[in-house]
Amino acid sequence: MNAISCSAACLPLLLFGAVSAHAQHPTTTPDSPTATTARTAQTAARLRGTVTDIFGNPVGGAFVAIEGTPLRAITGRTGLYLLEGVPAGRHTVEVHSVGYARARVEVEVRDGAQGAPIEVGPIRLVERTDSLPTVEVIGRKEQSYKNSVSFVGTKTATALKDVPQSVGYVTKELVLDQGASTVNDVAKNISGVAPYSFYNDFSIRGFRATGNRNSGNLLNGMRAQTSLWRQSSLANVERVEVIKGPAATLFGNAAPGGVINRVTKKPLEYNRRSVTLTAGSFNTTRAFADFTGPLNAQASLLYRLNLGYENTDGFRDLQALTTYTVAPSITYVASERTRFNADLMISANNGKIDRGLAVFGDGPLSSRPITASQSAANDYLREKNINLTLGLTHRLAQGLLFNSTYLYSTYDEDMMEHSQDNAYVKLADGSDDPSRVLMRLTKRYRFFRNHSFNNFLTWDVHTGPVAHKLLLGYDYFRTELTPGSSYLEAGGYLLKNGKTTKTFDKKKAADYLTDKQGNPLTNVQPFDLNNNSGNLYLDDTKLLYTSKSNNPYRQFSNGLYVQEQLKWNRWQLLLGARMEWFTDVVQKTDGREERTHQHAFIPRVGVVYSLLPALNLYGTWLRGFDPQSAAVQSDPATGGPFDP
Repeated sequence: MNAISCSAACLPLLLFGAVSAHAQHPTTTPDSPTATTARTAQTAARLRGTVTDIFGNPVGGAFVAIEGTPLRAITGRTGLYLLEGVPAGRHTVEVHSVGYARARVEVEVRDGAQGAPIEVGPIRLVERTDSLPTVEVIGRKEQSYKNSVSFVGTKTATALKDVPQSVGYVTKELVLDQGASTVNDVAKNISGVAPYSFYNDFSIRGFRATGNRNSGNLLNGMRAQTSLWRQSSLANVERVEVIKGPAATLFGNAAPGGVINRVTKKPLEYNRRSVTLTAGSFNTTRAFADFTGPLNAQASLLYRLNLGYENTDGFRDLQALTTYTVAPSITYVASERTRFNADLMISANNGKIDRGLAVFGDGPLSSRPITASQSAANDYLREKNINLTLGLTHRLAQGLLFNSTYLYSTYDEDMMEHSQDNAYVKLADGSDDPSRVLMRLTKRYRFFRNHSFNNFLTWDVHTGPVAHKLLLGYDYFRTELTPGSSYLEAGGYLLKNGKTTKTFDKKKAADYLTDKQGNPLTNVQPFDLNNNSGNLYLDDTKLLYTSKSNNPYRQFSNGLYVQEQLKWNRWQLLLGARMEWFTDVVQKTDGREERTHQHAFIPRVGVVYSLLPALNLYGTWLRGFDPQSAAVQSDPATGGPFDP
């Protein structure tokens, strides 16, 4: 798609009111530090300095604040910060950034120092791994393509180079620079991940992982459910992570090739506002908005609001799409020991299902225009997805952290589609008419409800020269296809007895309704490959339908897991194990419930050796778990029917 994108920088009139209303917290830019200005006496001064690592490299995105005041700033890419409106007196400047230990520097501002900025010597940060909850409470401050710390590989904040498993990622900075709008757009940047289809559907190391199956889809490290048909929006996504290979030890039943984790944007401790507008070919318009900052002077109550909108006709006929995303997030920092986070994401899609391209007989794909679609003008796909996350983290004692997270995820589908019935229309002699595709029409309602609950303790402790990070947790997951999920289907050939049949039997031709040439009549109007204008608005009121029920089902799992990360000198060892109990409940047509129970012990062992400061060697051994669904007995993508 050819596109023109305009960010907040080219919208001064649009954003002037918002920026002016919060002049004490100017909007940050990638190349300059943010500054906080307070209304003080004329003796107020300015402090300026840089933040670096122990090697003198600038640390961008570091948070700088003066204790006991609302003054705060964020370093730019050069590590520079500027604090304005600093009153006279002795102050403590505190600096912290993800991946580094906090640093404090004492400074003194004398009366009458309101001239040139007071230079503060370079503040050097020592690298360390922060112990934060699985659901990130405070937003990521790094402003580059690099992501140093991840939670998805170990459920604790661990440097990616120290995880004994391959983890790929894409940060929001790369998303912005590539003009991406969906997970599919950025997944191509991660090795081993490829589109399985045009839908929200991936192949990870050769195994399929789809959005509508929670075993391959994580949201902030929690199992969630999204659409299969529509690619997931990046409107509120901080980064996309892929843990490659089995991940069942930490997350329960999981796709064997790996899982995709979307990390949503969290509130920041400083004000930032951005609006991005994009216009492109095929009547594409797109708008993303991102607002974040503190809601009180103490920065103990933080907010973030992400909005997304996209409307496009697409390059395929009759495949217009409109999507909406609203995603507010609130963080409450009750104390240095306790934090609470609430995230809500509501997304809606309005469009049609694209079933691909039909061609003449066994002819080449080029025998039909690539833009041709088999959809009818009155087809529709209406989807709604809601994700509500509540998270609590509390430090019980030095090095001992408790985390509890609950995710409620829903997916509703209302659709009507004309799709091919995987055959050409039969002629009177039983042969195929390669210019007409046999069609079917489906109307469907589906309603999914998911509950995910995760609790764990982490304990950082040392025994002599050995550092330990212990993890002990329990999680519960439940997914349900609710009663009322059902569909109507029309297709096949018309019979003289008022019924339909899926196939044409030449030996029983007398049982079929036929045209003047003796060719059997279809229930749904065939798709004419010679007609390049495609389907028009098709009457669906006179068809013969079969009513079918999506049998309600429930699946739930309980898991206990333990993990130990040891570090000694250049060596690191990861030991993990999980006991999983999985239950599948299927509602039979006679009203009975049938329960299927499965369980598994899932171990994990990994070793890491630090060869160089930026180069680690690792080896790992682990097992996966993707249980067979009792509702689907034949699809290998659902875990069966046989062991691999």
